[in-house]
Amino acid sequence: MEYITSILLKLFQYQYLRNKLDKISTDGSCDIFTPEMYIKVLICSFISLVASVLIGFFIYKKREYFRQFFCDFIDFIKSLFGECFVHLKQEKKTYLIVLFFILLIGTLSRAYYLFFSNMRYDESYSYVYLASQNIFKAVSQQDLSNNHFFNTVLMKISAAIFGNYPASLRLSAFVGGVLNIFLGYLIGRIFYSSLVGLVTASIISCMPFFIHYSWNAR
Repeated sequence: MEYITSILLKLFQYQYLRNKLDKISTDGSCDIFTPEMYIKVLICSFISLVASVLIGFFIYKKREYFRQFFCDFIDFIKSLFGECFVHLKQEKKTYLIVLFFILLIGTLSRAYYLFFSNMRYDESYSYVYLASQNIFKAVSQQDLSNNHFFNTVLMKISAAIFGNYPASLRLSAFVGGVLNIFLGYLIGRIFYSSLVGLVTASIISCMPFFIHYSWNAR
């Protein structure tokens, strides 16, 4: 077994990959990437490859079914957005005005922290050790609890466009937080009533928990 393992490690260039990973590691040594781990990765990769081939073959045999499913899914998304538009169009003007002020209050309450709150430790940590690094290194730090991959990528893009200012690093969280208010209204409006939608939106708009995570860049 050890002989087979050594052959696999040489064949798939374990030492070469280890040297590359050591260079991009924060401490200069990727200790987690051991020969035993690499063998497990190779086995999992082989199983995934076989499974992918079988799934691909199955999809090819059932391609007409999956084509129809995809078309139905696209139609569902279109109808969903269309339904949202219809609900907004049919909404009473009074409710739309109330929704506008709820969105305004939620946006301003978040914008205050977006521009005037000092950087917190976890925000600074997320930028210095993740978003400021190259993209591969940023998303590969899986041992860090702060590393929410999608947010890290958005922080990096925002910093590249607007600079590494607190507001630009928090921009993705801010936009998502404001959209949550409107999304809360739509869900309540579609599944229940206009009043439920407005109450949901107002709770998301004013609750401190939602406000905090609508500007915290981590």
